[in-house]
Amino acid sequence: MKPEQQPMIAPGVRSLLGGLRRRIRQYVWLEGSAAAIVWLAAAFWATLAVDWLFEPAPAVRGILLAGAAAMLLVVLVRWIGRRVFVPITDGNVAMLLERRFPELDDTLLTAVVLGDAATLAEEEQGGASV
Repeated sequence: MKPEQQPMIAPGVRSLLGGLRRRIRQYVWLEGSAAAIVWLAAAFWATLAVDWLFEPAPAVRGILLAGAAAMLLVVLVRWIGRRVFVPITDGNVAMLLERRFPELDDTLLTAVVLGDAATLAEEEQGGASV
């Protein structure tokens, strides 16, 4: 196929997909941060109640704080760490948009896949001729 016949995705569409990818990552950070704040608030009130009601020894207080810190680490890893570093390709974003807007009827995903195939073919040809 000649270079002028290869399908390419318009820069505006690539920009839109990149913007959505950026907003997804921001949402993951925001949701994870909110979960961590909620956990910290719950841990604060729970440890305060235990401290006020039972007046535990300093070692028990330390264990409670260590448990709260460990649980905070679990919340951060589960809500942020595992999700924020997952690669999100243009194809993934296109599929997400098509699920949200069924009237696209696979046209966006097809265009993205064809555009990615054309870009990959260009890169392979450029690498083979060097």
